[in-house]
Amino acid sequence: MKEGARVFINRDTKSWPLLEEKAREKKLCVTSYGFHESADIRPEKYELNENSVSLTYGGTCYSVGLYGLHNIPNLLCAVALGLYAGVSAAQMQQAFAAEQDNVVTEGRDQGTVAFPDAPVKFFLTADPVERARRGHKELVDAG
Repeated sequence: MKEGARVFINRDTKSWPLLEEKAREKKLCVTSYGFHESADIRPEKYELNENSVSLTYGGTCYSVGLYGLHNIPNLLCAVALGLYAGVSAAQMQQAFAAEQDNVVTEGRDQGTVAFPDAPVKFFLTADPVERARRGHKELVDAG
């Protein structure tokens, strides 16, 4: 690998210290992912369902038709790589959903951006006061 190349390493693996050390020796840029509190990319929340796993990162929910806790870091790595490569959240959601027979997603822009042609959509709206509170918080958080 060329000096300065980016590598993605699971922060939860027992070999993390050795992998990080070797990557730094080769002057590679390390991005860590996983559940560990010092991981660069951590799921905000995650869910195990009967036939899938889902996680939320950056306020966006991603789901894939795989089962088992071990698939959360796999999905998290796929999301990290996709974002690094410039793939939009909506494009990743569409790609992950294409691998499943039935998909239920939730979140902002799901019915309008991620899945505009979905056969069934439910839209929930918040009370105007709550919407104003959320909008204000979003602006404050953005600086």
